[in-house]
Amino acid sequence: MGVRQRLAAFGAAMLVALPAVIGLPGAALAVPAAPKSFSAVRNTAAPGQITLGWKTVPDADHYVVDVLRDDVAQPAVSLPVAATSYIVDGANPCVTYKIRIGAVDAAGNGTSTGYVTVRTLAPGVVPGMTTGRSDPATGTVYWRVPSHTGYSPITGYRMLLTRDSDGAELVDRTVTELSHSLPGLDPAMTYKIQVTSANEWGGCATATSPIGRWRPADPVSITAVRRAESPATAEVSWVPAASRPAPTYYQLTYTSGATTSTVRVDAPATSAALTLDPARTWTLQVKSYNEYGGSGTATTTLGVYVPPSTGPTPSASPVSSAGPAPSAGPTPSAGPAPSTNPAPSADPVPSVSPVPTGSPAPTSGPVPSADPEPAPGTGPNPAPLPRPDPEPGPAPSPAAPETAPGTEPTPGTHPEPTPAPGPAPNPVTPEPAPGTGPAPIPAPSPAGTPGPAGAPSPVVADPAPLPQPGPEPSGSPGPVPAPGPSPDPETGQSPTPVPTAVRPDDTTPPVIAAVLSEPADGAGWHRAPVTVAFTCADAQSPIVWCPPAVPVTADGAGQAVTGTAVDAAGNLAGTTVTVNLDRTAPTIVATVAGTRSASGWYTTPPTVRFSCADTGSGIASCPAERRLTAEGRSLTVTGQVTDRAGHTAVVSLTGLRVDLTAPTTRVTGVMPFGPFRRFATPVPACVTTDTGSGVARRATLTVTTTGSGRRAATCAGGTDHAGRTAPPVTVTYAVEQRRVRR
Repeated sequence: MGVRQRLAAFGAAMLVALPAVIGLPGAALAVPAAPKSFSAVRNTAAPGQITLGWKTVPDADHYVVDVLRDDVAQPAVSLPVAATSYIVDGANPCVTYKIRIGAVDAAGNGTSTGYVTVRTLAPGVVPGMTTGRSDPATGTVYWRVPSHTGYSPITGYRMLLTRDSDGAELVDRTVTELSHSLPGLDPAMTYKIQVTSANEWGGCATATSPIGRWRPADPVSITAVRRAESPATAEVSWVPAASRPAPTYYQLTYTSGATTSTVRVDAPATSAALTLDPARTWTLQVKSYNEYGGSGTATTTLGVYVPPSTGPTPSASPVSSAGPAPSAGPTPSAGPAPSTNPAPSADPVPSVSPVPTGSPAPTSGPVPSADPEPAPGTGPNPAPLPRPDPEPGPAPSPAAPETAPGTEPTPGTHPEPTPAPGPAPNPVTPEPAPGTGPAPIPAPSPAGTPGPAGAPSPVVADPAPLPQPGPEPSGSPGPVPAPGPSPDPETGQSPTPVPTAVRPDDTTPPVIAAVLSEPADGAGWHRAPVTVAFTCADAQSPIVWCPPAVPVTADGAGQAVTGTAVDAAGNLAGTTVTVNLDRTAPTIVATVAGTRSASGWYTTPPTVRFSCADTGSGIASCPAERRLTAEGRSLTVTGQVTDRAGHTAVVSLTGLRVDLTAPTTRVTGVMPFGPFRRFATPVPACVTTDTGSGVARRATLTVTTTGSGRRAATCAGGTDHAGRTAPPVTVTYAVEQRRVRR
């Protein structure tokens, strides 16, 4: 191969290899990895400082430290690449710190570690705090040791007891035990207890729990069952709580739709019988009460009554085919089926026997007698119509034909024997000509089938037994008895008889009473709309007017509701009930007075004042003003107002920032002794701490030489976020002077 050919081959190879060299991924710079073995721990000798440590990262240009104080980001700190440790000021005992570190290259690209959490110097909140009462005047409280006890042993627990009605502080002391009795409490009032755990760094986390009034506990359960013989009556019973105090009475409320009623049952009874419409669903609730108030509610539901299934009702036996249907007069070719009992003019008689085929109900004519007296000597008596469950009475007449002389048998039946001659002792009035007699009462059709003129017959469940007819003393049927009072369609029970006639000598007024749908509270007020119902009664004359129920829905005191009852004799009786109604809760406003910095921190103890108002029943209690002596960055003050109707309103001021203490500054790195050797001269530094609002600006260091090798390190200018300035601090030390050789 010649020289020219070799040069050509080498050039081609270089052209192929050049793109591969240019496209190598190593040409791009890698982002530094996150520092390894990162740690953030409090110093053993100075827990107010948090020491960070990590391993160096190749290719890093510098490191960045990110700090979160209670999840609030602080300015990032940049450290040189040679650094492997750093100290963070963490002296606030109530702050939780989250810290991470990242390695960053010269272009600003980097990778950070995850956050490491450093918990508070002070202990955490006490768990499991439980309050109650051991007797009407003694409260109880118990708690457990916090899981986080801080960075020094717990020195005690601050226990603060306040009264809800006025915010008065009744107990404020530091204890070491975990359970306590609190005597001297009013059984009719409520209280609040706060417990704060503390160590040498202070206390930060507070647990709060209420102490209620000396009231009965909630009933365990409630049941309701209808009586089998009277479904409109329900037997209601409940199980009271076994804990103290025992109730003095129970309030039983039953509701169906818009109907609500309340019954009081005095202890120790735990049951009651109520009249409840079986066709409706009812909700029943029971509460326990004593003189200091009521408990929670136990609830149950009573559904619509469903009668027990007994199978299909057997139909009455049909008329025997052995003879024609009996008739009291001349029977037409398609005569009516006879009625088995005279029917009252006001109510149709329920059908008890089907009408035989071929004998349609009459469209005109009088009502035949139930059992006309047969003529003596007539033929055999045909089979009578069956009667459902007849009541005991006179035995039926001896077998005798019921067909009057001269009547024709019904077509399709066997002929009757020829009757013996002789006058009939009880002749039956012949049927009048069509259109000349009174309007007939049609015989009812079987249940569910149309009657005369296509009108459906009434369906009657469980008809009363028909009376067994006896012999009539004359040829005319006996008088039709007046119908008795009909049962209540909802309850199935007959109403109490009331006078139906006016006595001319009745001068006694009726009796009227007013009943409230809900009882008033102990102060005589209602918190929700109430209905006034009236009941009227008269023992001599019927009631002709009883006022309807009157709802009271407007707020106001002394609302008079009057009702008047009138009987048929014209006598009047009236009653008046007074209703106090307040449906509106009171109002409460809280204001703060105190010295406040530009950053929003109170540098003197602030005072919280409450203003209460109520346009209805009036104010029963309004909290007193409260002066805050505790420090913190998010304090809360709560006040509650109560009106005379029992309505309450609560106002809370949150986020109050109080810092009553200036920051502190100290000089580190040097001690007030010496002289130090020149090659081991210490490096002084300034540390600024603040347990309230936190450090806003750190103190600056100034080192001055006073001669003879003495130096003074001064730290000054440290401030907190509340605007306070730390007093300057100076440490003087000596340094060995250089010896001059002569």
